[in-house]
Amino acid sequence: MNPKEVIINGTISQIVPGYTERLASKEHEITFVCTPGVPFEIAEVSGEAGDTNPWLMRADTDGSTVNTLANAGATSLSVATPSGPLWTTASDNYPLYLDVAGVKVRATACSGAASPQTFTVDALPVARAAGLSVSVWHLPVLGQ
Repeated sequence: MNPKEVIINGTISQIVPGYTERLASKEHEITFVCTPGVPFEIAEVSGEAGDTNPWLMRADTDGSTVNTLANAGATSLSVATPSGPLWTTASDNYPLYLDVAGVKVRATACSGAASPQTFTVDALPVARAAGLSVSVWHLPVLGQ
């Protein structure tokens, strides 16, 4: 799998169910057979404070969008939520990874008691136009 760096910046969760080996006199080559690990990530309900597990269950909104153009390299992102609950502003809930129209964005804070809200984010790898969707990046599933 060779993902585009602009789309996937960071690590990719993979499971290795098998591999092949090739031995030669001066070489040892191993090829891993990989499958996506995301379907096997199970959500965890967080504690009241200080829980930073990457599989924490995060609440999503009913539908948020980029409010105004955010240029590549921007470190803030204005997000509109026309209905439903707003994004959390509790500092304990960050960092939070957002899916901004297919681009993984790490948010370190959110401010605003009404829509639009402003996220503090790592530098955006690409520009994001107004109206593009914003949601929680790959919500883990609930386990039994």
